[in-house]
Amino acid sequence: MSDFCILVAEGIDETQRAQITAQVKARSETWWHHMSDVWIARSDLLPLEWRDLINPILLPEQGQLLVLRLPSYQQRRAWAISSRRALGGDWLRYQYMRESQETPPADPS
Repeated sequence: MSDFCILVAEGIDETQRAQITAQVKARSETWWHHMSDVWIARSDLLPLEWRDLINPILLPEQGQLLVLRLPSYQQRRAWAISSRRALGGDWLRYQYMRESQETPPADPS
């Protein structure tokens, strides 16, 4: 069963950002990356596996990575965003907040 994880990097450059993005794309069913050093990915990888996969990309003593597994749908997922830009809110609404990939949620409006 796949879970969502959030990956947050710090102290990385554009090359490393592109390398992390490529790893996330290659290993995820669906993913979100609308903030420069933040990725949300749905995959079978555990946080430790994400860490081990991304760690070689980070510069020694400069780059840092935090990986958290996000709650399952049954654990009452929630999210909030504050921005003048969309920042992928539709993705969060229709991928992260729905229980299965087959049935989109009802429009609450």
